[in-house]
Amino acid sequence: PVLTALWGLRRLGSLRGLPCQVILHGELSHVTRWRSRRPLLRSLQFRGALHRWLRARGRVTVLEPHIPEALRIAMPELGDAVDRIHVVPHPIGESPLLEHGVPSPPSAPLRVGLPGKVSADKGIEEFGRLAQRFHGRTDVRFEVHGWLPPNAPDFDLAGLDVPPSPGALPFEAYVEGVRSLDFACLPLTGGYYDFAASGTILDAVASLTPILTLSTPIARATFHEAGDIGYLCDDEDSLARVIEELASGIDPARYANQVEQLRAFRESRRPAALADRLSSGWLQA
Repeated sequence: PVLTALWGLRRLGSLRGLPCQVILHGELSHVTRWRSRRPLLRSLQFRGALHRWLRARGRVTVLEPHIPEALRIAMPELGDAVDRIHVVPHPIGESPLLEHGVPSPPSAPLRVGLPGKVSADKGIEEFGRLAQRFHGRTDVRFEVHGWLPPNAPDFDLAGLDVPPSPGALPFEAYVEGVRSLDFACLPLTGGYYDFAASGTILDAVASLTPILTLSTPIARATFHEAGDIGYLCDDEDSLARVIEELASGIDPARYANQVEQLRAFRESRRPAALADRLSSGWLQA
């Protein structure tokens, strides 16, 4: 509705000559949703509205560098309009997670956790299957420091050592849980995170917690930008093998280097470091 309204105002001349830019986050995943066969309804749905907005030289800001290419693939009809999408990497703002001291190399048991709101896109089903593989072991723990949203599907979480909260989780408990982890396991799937930033990844970065993840566009872009901040795995089996190796023993030097890479990446995502990119995007709108 916002994009349609802005497009209408621009057509009427109310915004002609005025810079106008829209910041989009998770809404962009709507471009892959069901589309009506009726032309009028299709034009009012998100995909049609985004197409009109960009074709009318409206500007859009997205919050991770992998998103424009995902849109180029999902919406080939945009053509070179994709080039007017401005990228400002999602900032890491003030948070108690920043107060986490330098993590020490893990000791047994290895604590592997999935933080934040539980969802299929975040990889809770993959995480649950990993937990089942290691169920009964004393050298590794699988924990969810987050919450199940209302009406969530019936995920199989029987193998977890710490299950998600059935309701809202106090922020203090969430922060304590994230800080307690040796690795944040984020087997993000495609779909939503092909078109959005991940606050959970950024929470792991803020707390200097190395990341275990699958090779999806957002994960590949994050590791490309940040360097060795954990383990980027091709599939669930390779992720399980990495966890097996880590449970057998951590290389302290590599773990310390991952923490330092996270620290450098965290500083590059602080608001002050991104200020010039944000202002340049608005000035070019």
